[in-house]
Amino acid sequence: MLFVILVDIASWPFKKICFVLLLKRCFVSFCACLKMFAMLLRPRKDHKFRFVWNIYHHGVGYSILILGIINVFKGLSILNPKHTYKTAYIAVIGTLGGITLLLEVVTWVIVLKRKSAKSTKPLKA
Repeated sequence: MLFVILVDIASWPFKKICFVLLLKRCFVSFCACLKMFAMLLRPRKDHKFRFVWNIYHHGVGYSILILGIINVFKGLSILNPKHTYKTAYIAVIGTLGGITLLLEVVTWVIVLKRKSAKSTKPLKA
């Protein structure tokens, strides 16, 4: 994790990009590395800290995605390319977001069906 951040910081003098943009990118890299290392510390499903770990895991993951998307928009505004690049990026992000939303709904339907099937099973005596 430290190596990724140091390489990112070492490349700053060679880039003509806004300092805030570089700090955001460094923060996103740090959070992504932290998230990968947290996978090693994941508690078992029956552990009492699993609920808190899940909140942390999803929160950091979604914040990485949001900051990454914002960072690309900021970079596009600094570089000032043709308008078609921004439109294409919005289309790609929108398509991926729609697919993600669809898959999330399908996952929750499956989870809720499994929970309802478990609760309707008779208890063994």
